[in-house]
Amino acid sequence: MDGLKIWLDEKTWILFRSSSNAPEFRVFVESPSEEKSKQLLQQGLDLVRKVISE
Repeated sequence: MDGLKIWLDEKTWILFRSSSNAPEFRVFVESPSEEKSKQLLQQGLDLVRKVISE
């Protein structure tokens, strides 16, 4: 498994995955609106930061 993709509805998703060639964790999003994409990306990044800080 390369990552975890979560569909929030038929047009909106968030993908969490680690980089295969760098010490990075990446978050990708897709949504019908740029504003929704920005919000979703921020929520995803906040979640990753919380998990790795524990």
